[in-house]
Amino acid sequence: MYQADLYIRNNDLQRRDIYKVLHNSMNLIKWTGTGEEMIVDLGCGSGDVTKDVILRSSPKIKGIVGVDISSDMLKFARDQNSHEQIEYKHLNLATKHKIDQNLRGKFDHAFSFHVFHWIKDQKRVFKNIYTMLKPGGDMLGLFVASTDVMLIYEKQAMMPKWSKYLQRVSDIFPYQHCEDPQVAIEDNLNQAGFSHMVKLEKREFIYSSREHFKTSMAVINPFVKNVPEDQHEEFMDDFADIAEGLHFFSDHDQHNQIVIVPYILAVIYLRKPDF
Repeated sequence: MYQADLYIRNNDLQRRDIYKVLHNSMNLIKWTGTGEEMIVDLGCGSGDVTKDVILRSSPKIKGIVGVDISSDMLKFARDQNSHEQIEYKHLNLATKHKIDQNLRGKFDHAFSFHVFHWIKDQKRVFKNIYTMLKPGGDMLGLFVASTDVMLIYEKQAMMPKWSKYLQRVSDIFPYQHCEDPQVAIEDNLNQAGFSHMVKLEKREFIYSSREHFKTSMAVINPFVKNVPEDQHEEFMDDFADIAEGLHFFSDHDQHNQIVIVPYILAVIYLRKPDF
């Protein structure tokens, strides 16, 4: 996500998934009722979900720390989604360096929505989350385990005019080509030390038009930032053309086509053991 304002206007899929998971699974979180609990939002992005969803969905708490790798997103979050109970900090969730002392063992609860599928080193991510949680701390999250959209990225990466901008396409959706994504996810969680529940759910999202699809994909496409700005439109046109060739498009009426995107959503609940 590299254009926070556009992302907020085009994150219908992400918000739909978040609301559904919170409705079905928020009761798994072990709230103490002390009013002193601390939450971390992992990959907070623009901060709109941090403030409008997580804060409002939680009981009385001490505060939330939203962390993200993008300085631009954090600036937007501080400017547009500030709150007296929220602090936004820079953090690479997959860092191999020691987590900042101020974040180690500080959090009672963690949330993360539509973030982990952008990160290659899943083992490191879960180990770092383990470090950030207090003993007995827990986490609720979701991410895309696999999606046919990956086929579009892979095909575009083979196009000579775009290949140099998509050299690390294999870094995203790390469970895409696993024989059994659930087993792979659970193995990473076990290695990190968590007790856990993992559920894979088949989903699809319908974009109302080619333009809706292009705009929504552009604001989350991690490779757009590598492409010269004057070629962004052509880049996303080719992205949409590939999607059409892969039969993502379906005739809605004689004037318009809808775009159907199937994906497998991983919903995870993690708990760090009490010591």
